[in-house]
Amino acid sequence: MKLHRVIAVLLLLISMSSVYTLIAGTPRYRLRPLPVLTPKGPATEGTLRFAAIGDYGMGNQAESDVAALVKSWNPEFVITLGDNNYPSGEAATIDQHIGKDYASFISPYTGAFGPGATENRFFPALGNHDWLSLECVQNSCTGPYLEYFTLPGNERYYDFVRGPVHFFVIDSAPQEPAGQDAESVQARWLKEGLEHSTAPWKLVYMHHTIYSSSLHGSEPILQWPYREWGASAVLSGHDHTYERVMLDGFPYFVNGMGGAGIRAFGEPVQGSTARYNGDHGAQLIEASPTELRFQFINRSGEVIDDFALDKTAPPTATPTPQATVVLQPLADAFVSADAPDTNFGTETLLQIDGSPQKLAYLLFGLDDLAGATLRSAHLRLRVAAVADAESTSSQSVRLTADGDWGETSLVFANRPGLENGQIGTANGGSQGEWISIELDSALQIFFGESVTLAVESSGSDGLDISSREGNDPPQLVLAYDRSTPTATVTPQRGSTGTPTATPTTTSTATAGPSATPTATPTATPTSTSETNVYLPKVNR
Repeated sequence: MKLHRVIAVLLLLISMSSVYTLIAGTPRYRLRPLPVLTPKGPATEGTLRFAAIGDYGMGNQAESDVAALVKSWNPEFVITLGDNNYPSGEAATIDQHIGKDYASFISPYTGAFGPGATENRFFPALGNHDWLSLECVQNSCTGPYLEYFTLPGNERYYDFVRGPVHFFVIDSAPQEPAGQDAESVQARWLKEGLEHSTAPWKLVYMHHTIYSSSLHGSEPILQWPYREWGASAVLSGHDHTYERVMLDGFPYFVNGMGGAGIRAFGEPVQGSTARYNGDHGAQLIEASPTELRFQFINRSGEVIDDFALDKTAPPTATPTPQATVVLQPLADAFVSADAPDTNFGTETLLQIDGSPQKLAYLLFGLDDLAGATLRSAHLRLRVAAVADAESTSSQSVRLTADGDWGETSLVFANRPGLENGQIGTANGGSQGEWISIELDSALQIFFGESVTLAVESSGSDGLDISSREGNDPPQLVLAYDRSTPTATVTPQRGSTGTPTATPTTTSTATAGPSATPTATPTATPTSTSETNVYLPKVNR
């Protein structure tokens, strides 16, 4: 056999049978079966031990291996970070995808895999795949997930206390009736709960990624001021990787390695300190009144990341207050080169195309942000859930030279000209999904007035997005600082899709820091916690 064929065969065997790691620049290859896991003894007195799993509900061998790992730790209970039942959250698959491996933690349990637990020790968060089989009428929702579990509160978002930890479970899906942004009903519930909690540790967890360097990326709409409200850490899933992001000493974890297919990393986000996608695994978390310790362990029993928060360490300075506001357009319309004198201002869809040219114009009011400092800006567009709405072409956002136009009078012939250069781009979008386009700091100069954004396409396959007259209006998500955060930001329309801030809601609630410096522990990394861990995708 020729040398190159021998090498190819060896590389194939490695990719099928091993985990490749690159830690602090040192590669390591290993051919091995999964080792026999040694069960842990009980947690020390006064210490709470629990496990966190994410994106696990596949019913496959990887899920079973992670479940065996979790059970070997003898945790008091398990929390999940969403996507409990792939692919569509259906009743036909839910017991096979959850109960088969975790029935012994669930109560009441009526499935086919044993008697279940005597008291519930399984506390899931809803994921986007679970939501595919849920239906809501106003604030009342039904579906397989809600029928399978018995959970506190409304069962979509809820809280519970165990030992020194107060847990807050967020429903991060855009379908949540109580809202998704920092001024929503759900966010106010979290803020009040964190402020009134007397627990030493306050742990927030949900499904969608707040900060992530992988496929789904960061979700600006979920970047609430968790630390300022009093949280100790935030956990999420959604991206099938493990990552720890540290911002001003505050930890955000991504843990989506419970069984679903592992994904690759892209460009690291700011603060990304540990990244791993070498093998499936889970988090072992232990809490005492003075320490909260997080370990990510793969299914071979290898500790990948070991990180602790320590209340005995000196406090760090509280970061500058930050607010996040979600604005909807004051006006929007598209114009078309093949109908130069036709106005489309009342359409429920905005059409964007390169040939024939169709441009979407969005007018946002930033009057109440005068004096604020922009930290980040994202334009979110919902691709219509209709045939041929999707596009694979690049979409660009540009500023206009003239913001004086009317929704019912704008046509291609009188359209505002475009400024040179783009302030953001995105690569198309699939039917029914949200596109998030990061915008640059050029928006800062418009704080205190209005701004028109134009969206254009580089291709000819056409992108159709919901207008402000549709179910899911465009959103401008702005994170900003203000020395005295008292501005009132008023969106102009409500949404029957992704909930947004209601009119007359003030941004003060999202910006006012409630945790005193002594309540914010410093991060005390141990072992490999400050080591960048880069691992390429392994297909199994």
